Amino acid sequence: MGDEEVRSTPVVLTVGGSLACAVAGSLLSWSGMRVVWVEPAGGSPLAHRPPLLPDGTSAWYRYLCRDIEVLAPGEEPAAVDIVLLDDDTAHRAGAPWPPETIVIEVASFGPGPYEGWRPSELALWALGGYLAFTGAPDREPVWLSGGQAALHAGGQAAFAALAALRGRDTGDAPGQRVVVSELASVLSAHVWLVSSWSSCGQVLGRVPQDLITAADGLCYVMRITPNANLFVLIDRPDLAEEDLAGDVVRWNQNLDRIFEAVAAWARTHTVAEIVELGQLLRVAVTPVRTAADLAADGQLAARGWWAHDPDSGLRMPGPPARTVPASPDEHRSPDEHRSPDEAGATIPYGMTRPPRQPLPGATGPLQGLRVLEVTNNWAGPLAARMLADLGADVIKVEWADRPATRALFWAGPHQDREPDGHERSLYFAELNRNKRDVVIDLSAPRGRDTFLRLVADADVFIENMSARVMPNLGLDWPGLQLVNPRLVMLSMSGYGATGPDRDWVAYGANIETTSGLTSVTGYRDGVLSRTTLFYADPISGLLGATAVLAALRRRDRTGRGEWIDLSLNEAGATFVAGALLEHAATGVVPGPQGNDDQRFAPHGVYRCAGTDRWVAIACQDDGDWARLCAVAGLEDLAADAALATLAGRWQRRRELDERLGAWTAGLGQYEVARRLQAVGVSAAPVLANWQVLTDPHVHASAFYRWVEHPDVGVNPTSSWPWHFAATPATIRRHAPRFAQDNRQVLREAGLSDAEIEGLYADGITADRPSV
Repeated sequence: MGDEEVRSTPVVLTVGGSLACAVAGSLLSWSGMRVVWVEPAGGSPLAHRPPLLPDGTSAWYRYLCRDIEVLAPGEEPAAVDIVLLDDDTAHRAGAPWPPETIVIEVASFGPGPYEGWRPSELALWALGGYLAFTGAPDREPVWLSGGQAALHAGGQAAFAALAALRGRDTGDAPGQRVVVSELASVLSAHVWLVSSWSSCGQVLGRVPQDLITAADGLCYVMRITPNANLFVLIDRPDLAEEDLAGDVVRWNQNLDRIFEAVAAWARTHTVAEIVELGQLLRVAVTPVRTAADLAADGQLAARGWWAHDPDSGLRMPGPPARTVPASPDEHRSPDEHRSPDEAGATIPYGMTRPPRQPLPGATGPLQGLRVLEVTNNWAGPLAARMLADLGADVIKVEWADRPATRALFWAGPHQDREPDGHERSLYFAELNRNKRDVVIDLSAPRGRDTFLRLVADADVFIENMSARVMPNLGLDWPGLQLVNPRLVMLSMSGYGATGPDRDWVAYGANIETTSGLTSVTGYRDGVLSRTTLFYADPISGLLGATAVLAALRRRDRTGRGEWIDLSLNEAGATFVAGALLEHAATGVVPGPQGNDDQRFAPHGVYRCAGTDRWVAIACQDDGDWARLCAVAGLEDLAADAALATLAGRWQRRRELDERLGAWTAGLGQYEVARRLQAVGVSAAPVLANWQVLTDPHVHASAFYRWVEHPDVGVNPTSSWPWHFAATPATIRRHAPRFAQDNRQVLREAGLSDAEIEGLYADGITADRPSV
């Protein structure tokens, strides 16, 4: 593909007025496209979404449309490359768009039994799995407010648009329709929702609050990872002497006792003291930050993250990632970036390699891309898997003494204790399908040299180590761009590669607390809740994959690669945009509001017949209220003139919640949902993880696919939220066994069989983990 074949500025026409379409348009604008938005004839609902600025304009509208041209109907550009549509758009995908046009249609539920259901943000969250396990075990589940389903779907729509555009530019498809489901986008933001049940029979329930109360606020200490330094932090050498952190089993058996000691110690120390000392000891401890705390946060300020609206002065969340283009100076040698002990090594980086072979069974728009991946856990593997599902050749690099995360949710009891237990993790299988696997010790000079051979022939390199790992290995951006100036490198660390907090230890659970999410999730009485998952990971994986495709497009135009510096904390904060915008627009510091949404009443989660069964109901206008009362037998409330408007219902919403709960308590959750949906009122069962696979719509949509693996048999795995009409995604192969593709990949790097055997002899590569 010649550079002249790539249009420098694609045009995106956003016809849908939904939050998801606006998010997609904003991300595509950030990626360098010209985005124009034709508002619906009656105006965009987004323009009135709270919080409002003093002039009555929505802060969301200002935030998402700051770099977008807003046009009236009839003012559309004559030629467009991408069209964004939604459920409420009159211009459907069947319109006579030119054949080269990419049409992205965001649908609430997508094809299936619920396709005609009345959507709401709460209903999508209820069906998407997160709602059931967020909150306290003895109280109703609580949602994550702020349009979470739309944020996920908007990100997925932007990713799909960039992928389809690349497919068009490489000649794989002239143009095509892509349907993105909001519900499937939420389901895609899980990694063990279904495998926890299908493999282990584990119900993901709500758990007691596990935040730590300090003298002046709340903080969070990562609980599931043993760390002996925690006993140093709380000055308990007696606990250290018991070797409670010696293994995971012993740690978990004593977890309550350990954290009782942590809680007692923390009550006499400030959050700042606990976090500073804990991070010095490499303990994953972080503060619970509010929107006001984020506004004053030194790390975000040092990285220049915040954006500002020049017209209103509104402070807004910043971009999803920072990008640094490759240096135009191509005359330096890679040896300039080697440490002294490596100086004698030479690598024929420019050597001729065999042409890339098409991947068997690949049909996606990213065929021809080669991606290297050095990742653990969730965010990095997810970003690479999204590329692999659409046809990219992804090579996962592991170390024999530091294998990738091959744990959690083994297919069958106690398989972690068997000789090949590392091959039986459904967590690993979920995140690493469609990839090849090679083992290289990157800490050894010959291992780095071998890895650089792969870099020289790669389009993308993804790593999600802490910010200091790759520089310490001599594999950071300044050196890699000299080996391959067309490389796109994605670095995903907790707090980014710069700033005072760059070396903080953090997991996805910690990021929930520092990004502001925890501070607005919970009950109206102030009891907070985490999701109990690592919510920043799927957000970061999605935004990272999107940033990679945007950078590749710029690379194809300029010939220069880019380094993408993505902070999980900043990515997570973009999904707390509603709270950050409310604080910036009004000065109010948002807190937890249970399941309330100030736009609607009643709006909540109500107990149904059975054990821990719930239904989500959203009354979105006055007509909904009348129909809801008729179905629920609330004739007295329907006759009350004070409840005929939102203002009256909002004032008495607790009374309405009690009456609705009395009605739903004797009915099944599906029965309530179907009765209300039959009259056009949004309602949905709150699905626990054990219910997701058997839900009629989820089943009919074929979101979960059954994949056979030689070590774990046939198990369900999540697929994707986008459906490409011309270049569909595929599951071509199961997740790789450890070192499964060693010899094939090393030969492709130009190594002879004798050289490969030498790597085995010296421990640079191996066929089994050494730990």
